[in-house]
Amino acid sequence: MRRLALASILFRRDGWFPEVLAAMSQLSSVGFEQMKQSPMYQAWSVVAPDVDAFPALMDKTGDLLRRPYDWTEEIKQLSIRPFWSTATQTASRLRTSPSSPADSGDRRSGRRSVSRRVTATSA
Repeated sequence: MRRLALASILFRRDGWFPEVLAAMSQLSSVGFEQMKQSPMYQAWSVVAPDVDAFPALMDKTGDLLRRPYDWTEEIKQLSIRPFWSTATQTASRLRTSPSSPADSGDRRSGRRSVSRRVTATSA
């Protein structure tokens, strides 16, 4: 592999803002009745092979979102530097590396919708 492009992905769960983590922790089929009114459910129901499976999908997605992850060590093992692109300005606490070529803006919060190179030591 010569290049790796990552789009709107965090390599550590603690990179999300606390409010986003709280919302992700609550996702389950308990909220299905509210979700039925959402544009996301409406779009999904048009293409889903089994519309009645949505509550199970919510439970499985919630289980995945509650699971801790930190891919820092795996990223350090890559022989290439990933190209990181994020458009999630309000959900993540992405920080760029000081050696990043796109080092302008607020490095502490990463609140810019721009492409950046990020090293595995970024937190």
